[in-house]
Amino acid sequence: MDTPLFDQDELDIILVEGFSDQAFPKIELVRPGREPVRYPHDPGVIALATDWVEAGQATVPVLDINDPAAVARFVLAWMDLAGLQ
Repeated sequence: MDTPLFDQDELDIILVEGFSDQAFPKIELVRPGREPVRYPHDPGVIALATDWVEAGQATVPVLDINDPAAVARFVLAWMDLAGLQ
């Protein structure tokens, strides 16, 4: 494909699923009964979204996976701190 699907200069954020092995900031989703796959070995993990009990010991912010508004607030705050807004 020679033509981009969108003008990347006009983007603030792209939300994707997958690509977890790529080097970019990500929130790792940790489902019940599982442990993180990328965290703590991937420096790109900026937060965990989970209800995993042991996540309270994490060194990154832990977000309630059942509260999408809280996850969105975190993303906006992170973008602000990173100078992306």
